[in-house]
Amino acid sequence: MYPNLAYKPLNYTVASLNGGIMIDKSENKIFDNMSPDMLNMYYEGNMLKKREGQLMLFNEEDDIISCAKEGFYNFFIYHAGSKIKAYNYVTKETDILISKVEKKKGTFFIYNGYMYYIGTGEYYKISVKEEKVLCEKVTGYIPTVLINCDSQTIGDELERHNYISPYFKVTYNTTSSTSKIFLPDLPIDFSDIEISFQSKKITDFTVNEDRRYIEFSRELEEGHNDLEIIYKRTDVSNERMMITNCTIAETFGGLSSGISEGTRVFLSGNSDYLNTFFYSDVKNPEYFPVNQFDILGDDIDPIMCMGKQYNGLVFFKKKSIYIAYYELTDSGVNFKISKLNSDIGCDCKYTLSTVDNQLVWLNSIWGVMTLSSTNIKDEKNVKCISENINGRTTDKGLLSCKNLEESVAFSSRGKFYIVTPHYTYVLNISTNFYIGLKPENMSWFLMDNIYAKDFLYFNKEVYLAGKNGFSYFKDVLYDFDIKAPIRAYVTTKAFDFNAPQYFKTIYDISLSLKSIHNSYIKLEIFDENGKIKRESEFHLNKFNFTNFAFPKFTFCGNLFSFIIKRRVTSRRTKYLMIKLSNDKENSQMNISDINITYSIERSVRFNGI
Repeated sequence: MYPNLAYKPLNYTVASLNGGIMIDKSENKIFDNMSPDMLNMYYEGNMLKKREGQLMLFNEEDDIISCAKEGFYNFFIYHAGSKIKAYNYVTKETDILISKVEKKKGTFFIYNGYMYYIGTGEYYKISVKEEKVLCEKVTGYIPTVLINCDSQTIGDELERHNYISPYFKVTYNTTSSTSKIFLPDLPIDFSDIEISFQSKKITDFTVNEDRRYIEFSRELEEGHNDLEIIYKRTDVSNERMMITNCTIAETFGGLSSGISEGTRVFLSGNSDYLNTFFYSDVKNPEYFPVNQFDILGDDIDPIMCMGKQYNGLVFFKKKSIYIAYYELTDSGVNFKISKLNSDIGCDCKYTLSTVDNQLVWLNSIWGVMTLSSTNIKDEKNVKCISENINGRTTDKGLLSCKNLEESVAFSSRGKFYIVTPHYTYVLNISTNFYIGLKPENMSWFLMDNIYAKDFLYFNKEVYLAGKNGFSYFKDVLYDFDIKAPIRAYVTTKAFDFNAPQYFKTIYDISLSLKSIHNSYIKLEIFDENGKIKRESEFHLNKFNFTNFAFPKFTFCGNLFSFIIKRRVTSRRTKYLMIKLSNDKENSQMNISDINITYSIERSVRFNGI
């Protein structure tokens, strides 16, 4: 089979192509299982394969601004244009819930069986009754600020005023001679006073605005806190906006305050209070007591996002990280705050995710970071896991992308996606994410033509809110994209066969291809000068489905791998690179391994410059 040479043919096998892409490193210095350049490929099921395509779930004519992170019953709740809408996954119908909403990106969260939307200057509450979605503005809980009051409105403090409601309640003790109640020493609306006695509404009263008292037309009976009066403050026009302009929400607090629990809602992201967070009362997202807030640092380092790790709530500022722990003391509830890191924060606020119980996010200067621990002793708790793709000197490098702050991150089917305005970077988290793994051993894959402004989980699938509606990855027989065929390729490292000082003769290259359905692969072989030594195309299991009657037939292609071998006969080769590509619609490309037959010739001589 081989020429009668004095050199013994050898075999070189790349048994696994699971290393992903390594950008900005010499092609011959990377690991054998890595690629210096690939696009739209992913390693799964012991094969390097063309990525899944996308399908549109439904189209949306308005520009999608934000959406809930998970389905609400059978509904997708989202903000598009100036409307809040609900898409019914079962009936495929879309309803408008609110038609006049500010075109600002807010945040959705679910609490106590309701969904809330906040951040547009208003606060909305969404519920489902009898398969119908209802949406209303949150008026807020009315706190009882004083109890046991006498007729002078002097009593015992009970609750604080509510930031999101101008109303407050006062209860009074009465006697048979009580006929007047003096008003609280606050600016109140004299025309908006509601009174009840022993739970029965009273209307026969007058308000003396000059002398600030309420006079009843008859004397009341004796009672202990039986007289309830609801007042409306008139000096709170800006207080509600402090809460309703918050664009970040997280639940936390209480004895069960771990990764999935929380008894309070924490809010931040108000552009007028950049370093401030507010938190609600226990189990009540409609009650934010006045002065129940905290300030972290200064405004030049704003709070960007929040996430939970272990038993702490982590605040990511633009250039630093803080953590809060829940404490129940004799004097009440306290949130102890400490600084976790003074140098690295998160300036890409939509990329914060939880991966394998660890917080992961994108920093536009350092790359993809992970919070490996919440130990604050030495601040060695933040690590970069994207060294292979950071690539500052090439347009495919993560840190070379413009407008990284618009990036979105999510996890799906054992993959962690970072969707930037240019490329999408995918990490294999099912096998390549655990504490102690070196960053250079993490398998990242590069993809394009994936667009996401937000995302939503429903029925174990992730749906991307894009330019024209919601799309999803489709794991079906054929790979096809929303607009065009997927252009996929992978280039191997520059193989020197562990003998860079010798010329080699390349005899043949064998590919092991898994092809159950229609497949295509283009093979190109290059030497160290970029010269193509061989170019071939292969079609496997090619079917014509134009007139095929699918309901009447079933079929199956090859269950085992195809072995494709091509002669090369390339002499005096220092380095060998192989490019495998597929840009065909409805076509797979699954590669399990590569085998190269070669022999060593003589040493490379340096003849000077």
